[in-house]
Amino acid sequence: MKQQRLCIPANDYSKDKVQSSLNGDNLEKLISKIVDLDEEINTLIDSYVSLKWEIIKKLERLENKKQREVLLLKYIDGESISEIAFEMNLSANRIKQITNDGIMNFAKIS
Repeated sequence: MKQQRLCIPANDYSKDKVQSSLNGDNLEKLISKIVDLDEEINTLIDSYVSLKWEIIKKLERLENKKQREVLLLKYIDGESISEIAFEMNLSANRIKQITNDGIMNFAKIS
């Protein structure tokens, strides 16, 4: 039994083929794909920035200053309700209420 555990057969890897590098056509296709994806990403980023500026301009037209500030902090700066509450020295529930009221007024702006 002891002898059987010590006699482990070895694997023969001599028949396995390994490709260590890409040929020219594959590399060219990959580079082309990367360039295309990079252009697509840049187009999406440009679109995102344009939409973000449209939203900011629309938010600036909100009459209620607190609603405007809360919506900017939450949706443009990405702050959480608790962060905004702390920053404005208000309760989280009050910030939620201001957010909801602000969203309703934001939707009315053309």
